[in-house]
This record gives sequence, C-alpha cells and structure tokens, in this order.
Amino acid sequence: MLSLQPRRGGEQFQGEAGRPARSLKKQYQAAAVPAWARGGPLLYGGDGRLLFVPGLGVDARAMAAPGEPQLALRWEPLPTG
Repeated sequence: MLSLQPRRGGEQFQGEAGRPARSLKKQYQAAAVPAWARGGPLLYGGDGRLLFVPGLGVDARAMAAPGEPQLALRWEPLPTG
C-alpha cells in the first residue's frame, strides 16, 4: 500500500545510489528547489520507507536493481487559479 503524507521534518532522502542520504532541506537546496515549491506531500511505501519526493524524484534506495522492472512516477500538481 502507498500513502501520501505531509512533511514532518527529519526525513532523509538519497538522491543517487552510492551517495549518503541527506535531509530533505539539504537535498532541496542542492537541487535549487525554491522554498515555495517544497510543500507537496511525500509518497511512502507500506513499510514506511520514503519512495518519492516532488521536485526531487524517486529515492535511490527505492530504485529497482539494474535490469529489473521499475515503475516510473511523475508528479503533476493540479493547476491553480
């Protein structure tokens, strides 16, 4: 089961395999995601692992092994106005 949850603080995100997981704040800063664009819900797996962060993508720890099938996720916020 998947769930969308708001940020609570303290979440760790690994952007690339072989790189350490870092706080979402640091990952957003490194990716130049503006503060106003960081409010989207986070996607978690049934085991509580962070899977996807809008503006950053899929956590590297949730990626399939090379040669294995991988689902693709794309975040499309609803238009405003």
